[in-house]
Amino acid sequence: MSIELAIEEKTDKPWWNRPLIGDKPLVDYLFKQYSRTHICPEIISLHDYHLEKLESISVTLKALFNQKFTYSDFLIYARLEGYFQKYCQTKKHYFLIGKEFFRIILDNLDNLKSIIKIETKYQNPLLLIFYDSVYQLIKENHHKLIFQEKLIKLHYGFKDQLKETKERKIIDNYLACFISISEVENLLYFFDLLRVNNLTNWDHFTRISNFIEETKIGMIEDIKPFLLFTKSEQEFLIEIANKIIKIKEDDESKLVNIAKIFQYIALVDKYEHLYSQFQLFLRCLSKWEKIYYDIVNLRKNYPIHQFIIPPSFKVKLPGFEIYKSYHDYLDSSCLTRLIY
Repeated sequence: MSIELAIEEKTDKPWWNRPLIGDKPLVDYLFKQYSRTHICPEIISLHDYHLEKLESISVTLKALFNQKFTYSDFLIYARLEGYFQKYCQTKKHYFLIGKEFFRIILDNLDNLKSIIKIETKYQNPLLLIFYDSVYQLIKENHHKLIFQEKLIKLHYGFKDQLKETKERKIIDNYLACFISISEVENLLYFFDLLRVNNLTNWDHFTRISNFIEETKIGMIEDIKPFLLFTKSEQEFLIEIANKIIKIKEDDESKLVNIAKIFQYIALVDKYEHLYSQFQLFLRCLSKWEKIYYDIVNLRKNYPIHQFIIPPSFKVKLPGFEIYKSYHDYLDSSCLTRLIY
């Protein structure tokens, strides 16, 4: 009777699910290699911890994100800043010298114009000697505090010799202009270079200043307007390139590089205040990247054909679209190593 029951029980199951050898059915032998195992709870817990951190950082990323980060001209500026900070720390690159030269000259045009105006208009022999003495003092290349102290002593020595109130007022104004420009790093040096090379025609600099101000209103990604402008001031700018910035290229290349310098100055003026926020955003993005990379690597170790995947392993990782747009602004991006 028991034998009959066993035979009936055996024949009730389909042939592929009946025991073949011992108690194991044929299906176990055929599909054993495709059976999947559970991921250990510790790994799932570690994954979920990273996922929670990634979600938290993604919220911060969105809070730090500024819509201006998407502007095409801002992205040009960000790439230039990143390049210069990474590769031109010594600041000896002619591009950075040109940017510093034009920017500080343009920012201090009023004082520089006042100095030349005084020297041109008031030619008292004693004043002429005072002017020359000031330029000799500049060439001694003192620290600004020492320069200012010596300049004030020089000023009082000459002022005591002047009898007319008008001349005494002139020498006071001249002193005030030099005290002001001495506060700006390298401005005395650049101003003296311009004077020595007879390049103190401020009309050129006024036109440069006006042009840059006008370009800042719109988008600044197109270099063509800058090239057209440099060609309109070709003779003067080539002199600047030769004697001040020291660009060692042909004239056409000099004008192209100065056009790029002007474009960079316009970008700096427009976006410099925003760049610290962008750097903060990138630092946050760098933290996001590290955690993202940890999660992706962990998931790769547990493929779906070998393991039973928990729901959290299937969650789309937040913040990836932002990362995809800005990963190459990081110092070292892992995107090329990531598979998601």
